[in-house]
Amino acid sequence: MTGETIGIGLAVLAGLVSLWAGAREARLQMRLSRYGLHAEGVVVDQEHRPGDDSSTPVIEFTDRQGRPVRFRPVATGLGLGMALGTRMPVV
Repeated sequence: MTGETIGIGLAVLAGLVSLWAGAREARLQMRLSRYGLHAEGVVVDQEHRPGDDSSTPVIEFTDRQGRPVRFRPVATGLGLGMALGTRMPVV
């Protein structure tokens, strides 16, 4: 085998692994939205990092036992439309 053949083989393998991981993530998201518990969350805070124009919303909701739960979504950045007081579904 030449180095080029090995490189092509590795690229194909990496592509297949990426496709598998993406399909797995999509199945997990579908299951969560179908069978997960749904609540309404509210943006209660914005965290700003020094020297960064983006912010991370802090969302709070009440679980089924009546306890408040706060979390920060993975997606951050400008233009998310998550101002303080914004209500959104949480699964």
